[in-house]
Amino acid sequence: MQTLKGGDINMSDELTPADEFAWKQVVDTIPKSSLEKLCDPICDVVGRGIAGCFTYIFYKPLEFGIVSKKHFNDLVNGTADKISKIPKENIDNSKADQLLNIIENSKHSISDDEIRNMYKKIIANTVDNRKNKNINNYFATVISNLSSESAEVLRMLYKNEIKWLPYVKVVEFLKSKSDGAMRVISTGNTVNLSEFKKETNPKVVMMESSINVLESLGIITKSGKSREENAEEVYLFMRKKLTKEARKANFDIDKIEFVEKTINLTELGYEFINICY
Repeated sequence: MQTLKGGDINMSDELTPADEFAWKQVVDTIPKSSLEKLCDPICDVVGRGIAGCFTYIFYKPLEFGIVSKKHFNDLVNGTADKISKIPKENIDNSKADQLLNIIENSKHSISDDEIRNMYKKIIANTVDNRKNKNINNYFATVISNLSSESAEVLRMLYKNEIKWLPYVKVVEFLKSKSDGAMRVISTGNTVNLSEFKKETNPKVVMMESSINVLESLGIITKSGKSREENAEEVYLFMRKKLTKEARKANFDIDKIEFVEKTINLTELGYEFINICY
């Protein structure tokens, strides 16, 4: 077992030269403060295993400058800090396969602050038996496919108590509304409902590609217009903003129509954001 003496991490058990070399790689790779937390008796084998996983996956990318040392240290430090706060009786290594898969995927998005923070949370929760029951290998696939914008959509849903977002598509009829021929002016328009409650003029943002990605991953779904309390107020605000934008772009306002829907989390989506936020 590793012990902490005089500020250094030493080996108290006899190890083979190969083991000593591997442990030296861990010591050289993992920030000292994080290694101390992960090697604390509270974390036991799980903490040392996580340090080993980080080293195994990131050692070469760090050595060749493929991964930023700053971003790596932030990921490891944040993860170690969260794990150190898990009560000893709740530390659990039953999801070791999923843990390795998640850490492996983290190297592809480590430069993005929002997604890196999600990785800190999901790695820590993977070894917490109060939270890891619903974690599976698919979560690693989901998070590896996220962009900053799609992570922002999830954050907007997470911060909204009712867990829904408005979705508005703007179309223009080419001749008349009775003719039926139309073109899409803008789609995937939504608004952060947390900001809507606090600000008098929140931004309407277009996030169609990210919404499509999350929908294809099974995290969200689109349905008809929301009937939640104050939903009509939200849609009205968006119609006014989008009408103003269409007028500025010289579209015929009389031929404009709004397709209004709702974005909701699926059951899988609820499980995912509760693990990652």
